[in-house]
Amino acid sequence: ALFAKMRCVPSVACQFKLVRICLSTLHRPWRIGRPWDGFMKLHWPDLPQWLHPKKSTATEKSRPSAIANPTLTRTARTRDALLGGLGSDSQTPPGVKAQPGIKAPSSSQPHEPARGVLHNITGTATNPGNLRFYEFIPANLKANAPLVVLLHGCQQNARVFLKGSGWETLAREHGFALLLGEQRMGNNPTRCFNWFQPTDTSTNGGEAHSIHAMTAHMIDAHGLDRENIFITGLSAGGAMTAAMLASFPQTYRAGAVLSGLPYGAATSMTQAFSAMMSPADHPASYWADLVRGASPNSGPEHSATTIWPRMSIWHGDKDRTVAKGNAAALERQWCALHGADPNAAEEITLPGLIHRKCLGPNGETVVESVMVSGMDHGVAIDADGKNGQAIGEAGPFFLDVGLSSTLLIARSWDLV
Repeated sequence: ALFAKMRCVPSVACQFKLVRICLSTLHRPWRIGRPWDGFMKLHWPDLPQWLHPKKSTATEKSRPSAIANPTLTRTARTRDALLGGLGSDSQTPPGVKAQPGIKAPSSSQPHEPARGVLHNITGTATNPGNLRFYEFIPANLKANAPLVVLLHGCQQNARVFLKGSGWETLAREHGFALLLGEQRMGNNPTRCFNWFQPTDTSTNGGEAHSIHAMTAHMIDAHGLDRENIFITGLSAGGAMTAAMLASFPQTYRAGAVLSGLPYGAATSMTQAFSAMMSPADHPASYWADLVRGASPNSGPEHSATTIWPRMSIWHGDKDRTVAKGNAAALERQWCALHGADPNAAEEITLPGLIHRKCLGPNGETVVESVMVSGMDHGVAIDADGKNGQAIGEAGPFFLDVGLSSTLLIARSWDLV
């Protein structure tokens, strides 16, 4: 029937024409409704350019964002107050220091992307890890604004993570910038960041080098605040977040690891699977020494002068992909780095969660850990606004538990 409608015989040329029409329909979701929204970009980003239908410039520019922007409200809740431990009482680290071999990538074209949309960053020179990068610059970007770096989980991409986690909503509302790293299937067939490969977590090359270089690029390109750079990620992205904080402690003020693992938990794929299911029971000092050895500027000889990033840890106690023992190991690792005793961490049990925090020498919160009761592997979100604020969109690995980790992490970083 389709061939007849196109007035052509079932030839190869006609089949090719049909393919182009089908792709055109999927590529322009506003023609057929939201169920196909972003299908091509979400599930087939490596589609050869010659198969893409021709774009209508006028339509593309006028197309509204597909990601919801619910209005945020500030409803004071006891649970939020208790979880806001990582606030303004923490030490402020110095500005970004140059790392050996790390330079901000240069662009061959003027860097003037449209604001308020997710923009693919191209033409950069420094990307040894061969990652994709996207930026989200809200229309109301503040002068000297903060930056949050987002790293997705396995089988995800940048758009999925931005939409599901709810970070776009907060960036639009509060005027800070987002940088999203995206893995390529050529690097890892399941699109996991290679957090377990030493060549990809070192300061001199690989994926960590690319993420750090693009962070420097964003700071320079948009005049962002060097003292307010944050990073967070889910699962493999969470483990890579821990690696970034370990390797570049001078750059990132704080980080949040969601359903992730401690730095140094594995140095091969075999070890990675083992660590995910059965984390090693090392003492806190062992875990901390792994981090101290990650950066040439943070070794034992620099331990007295290094200001370590603050750490926020979120995990589900029913996680079947990354055992919850990894959250405990991560907590021990970063508490010890800050000179705090993990065994003396303050603990509060609330409905649906257990909240722990380690205090620094001046009584400030340097590490917090949130264990969500009954939650599997993923990001804790409040998609329906059960507690008054709808943040994120439920889906695979975005679990609507009535508690938004994104919002509470942003509050702890003084972003909202």
